[in-house]
Amino acid sequence: MCSSDLCLVLTTAAITGNIVGYQVGKSLGPKLFTTKSRLFKLEYVTRTEAFFERYGNRAIVFARFVPVVRSVITALAGVGHMDRVRYLKFTTIGGVIWGTGVTITGFFLGSVQFIHDNLEVALVIIVIVSWIPLLLEGYRIKRDSARSEEHTSELQSHLNLVCRLLLEKK
Repeated sequence: MCSSDLCLVLTTAAITGNIVGYQVGKSLGPKLFTTKSRLFKLEYVTRTEAFFERYGNRAIVFARFVPVVRSVITALAGVGHMDRVRYLKFTTIGGVIWGTGVTITGFFLGSVQFIHDNLEVALVIIVIVSWIPLLLEGYRIKRDSARSEEHTSELQSHLNLVCRLLLEKK
């Protein structure tokens, strides 16, 4: 398989996987989030909707590069009723960057002798670097929340929701 075919397959798979995750969240979310549930409270849906209205574009693109987060954010976008066209636009942008950009970057970095000789170190660095956009965004939100306490409670509630979903998976 030539590299252009590989990039096309990976990009298509990345986009398709996110679309499926979105649809699962959109379909199952209303059934899970009820007023009677202790874990899946209806108020979480409202908070998730507000989160995606405010940060959805960046969150969908950046989540591709953050391990674990990329697994749950697609379903949360569906649960949070993120506009489907807007979601498709930004998941496509993220999918192209992820499927094609990362593949091409990996191809060229593989020929760098230091990375070839120190693959484990390179992988740890990649994981650390992948968290930088999330940390910067968190810092920006925290900085701005000093002006408004509303942002802090909004971010905390979304982080709590993500943590609960991740812990439930285990």
